[in-house]
Amino acid sequence: MADLSPFREGRQMELGYINDLFIFRLIDQPGRSSFHARVFSEEERAELLSELKQIDTSDQLQLISALGEMWYASNRFTYVGLAPHAKALPSDFDQNSEISKQLLLWIDTSLKPYLTESTQKRVTHGTPKSVIFDKILPALWVLESEETSTQGTGFMLEGVGLVTCEHIFKADICAFRADNFSKKYPISLIKKNSAIDLAVLQIEMENTEILYLKAETDVKVQQLDELTVIGYPNYRYGDTGTIVPGIVSGFRTVSTITRILTNAPIIAGNSGGPVLNSQGRVIGVAVTGAERMTEAQETEDHGVIPIDALQSF
Repeated sequence: MADLSPFREGRQMELGYINDLFIFRLIDQPGRSSFHARVFSEEERAELLSELKQIDTSDQLQLISALGEMWYASNRFTYVGLAPHAKALPSDFDQNSEISKQLLLWIDTSLKPYLTESTQKRVTHGTPKSVIFDKILPALWVLESEETSTQGTGFMLEGVGLVTCEHIFKADICAFRADNFSKKYPISLIKKNSAIDLAVLQIEMENTEILYLKAETDVKVQQLDELTVIGYPNYRYGDTGTIVPGIVSGFRTVSTITRILTNAPIIAGNSGGPVLNSQGRVIGVAVTGAERMTEAQETEDHGVIPIDALQSF
C-alpha cells in the first residue's frame, strides 16, 4: 500500500485490521522529507473497534462525524472498508475504486472547507480593514500610450497629483477610467525622475470632484507588514482592476532608494499603481514584477517604490 500510494513525501500512512475491516490513515506531515508507513498499535485498534461498533461503517459521512478530527481533518484522511486484494492493488487508487470514492468525499467534506476558510482569512488579513474599495478604485486611472502600445496605472495622491512610474510616461500618454475607455483625457507633466522611476502628472479635465488617496507619513514599513497592491495589469476593456493582498517580504536598494519587496505579484500594467497598508494609506508605488501572472514565480523582484521617495525630487 505504501509503495502504491500517490501521496509520497511529507506524509505518514498507518494501517491495520479491525475484525473484517481494513483501515488506513494518511497524515500530512510537512516537516517529514520522506514517506513513512506503520501498523496501528493495539490501543489504537481497541479504540477504533469501540467506535466502529456503534456506527454504520458503510456510511462515510457517519464515519467522519463519529470518528472526529483524529481520523478526518484537513491534514488527515482515513479509509474504512474491505481490504484490497493483493492482485488488485495497482488499481486501488484509480478513479472508480472504493478508496478513491472515499477520498473524494473527504476532499468535499474536510479539505475544501478548510482551504476555502484559510483563503478567505488570508485575503481578509492582508487587505485594508478600514477601507471600502469602491472608494479607492475611483482614485485610480489607466494610463495608455497608443504610440508605444503600453499601459500602466496611475493614482491621485492628496497634495501631490497624479502619481505613476516614470517609465509609464510617454509623450502621447492619456488617462481614462477603467469602465469608460472611450473618454480619454490628455495629461501634462509636472515632474519626473528616471533614476527613481517616479513621475507626477496632471489630468487635463474640468471635473474637480476627483478622489484622492492619502499617503502614510507616520509609520515606518517593516518586514511582514500587510500590504495590498492595486492596479490594472494587462488591462482589457471590462476589467475591474485587481486587488492583491500580501506582505512586505524584504527590501532592496535601487538608485539609492530602498525599495519594498513583496510576495504579492506585480504584473505588467500594475506599474504606477498604489500599494496600501492595512489602514488604506499609500506606502508605495508598484514598479517591477513580471510580464504575466504565469511568470510571477520566475522573479523575486516584485518591487515597490516607497511613497516618501516623492520628496527626493
